[in-house]
Amino acid sequence: MKKIQVRCVKGFGVIGNLHNIEVIKPLSGFGYAKKFYCCSHCGELFVLDLNNPALKGSRELSASFNETCPRCKISLEGLIVTYPEHVVLTSGLERMDESTIVYDHEFSFIKEYWLLEVTA
Repeated sequence: MKKIQVRCVKGFGVIGNLHNIEVIKPLSGFGYAKKFYCCSHCGELFVLDLNNPALKGSRELSASFNETCPRCKISLEGLIVTYPEHVVLTSGLERMDESTIVYDHEFSFIKEYWLLEVTA
C-alpha cells in the first residue's frame, strides 16, 4: 500500500452525548474525487480515488477488499468502513450522523493517507 497526498477540510460532529468530535473529509470539486474509509479496529484512515477507472462507475469500495492495515496489521476484509460515517473512539467503533458535522471550508490542508488500490 502506498500513501498519496489529499487536500482535506476539518469538521466537528456529534455522537450521542459526545460533542466536538473532530473529523476530516477530502475536499471535493476542482478535480478532487476522493472518499475516506477507516479500519474499524484501529481507526487508521484510507482514501479511495473515485476517478479510478477500475471502479467502473461505482462510488463504493468492494466489500471483498483484502489488504492488511498498516497500523494494526490485521486483514481489512470485512473491517473497512466508510468515514466519517463511522469513527473509532476510545470506546470502539461508533456511527456518526453526517448531518451533525460542521466543516470549516475556509481552511484546507494537505496530508498523506494510505491509498486503497483497486484493480480491474
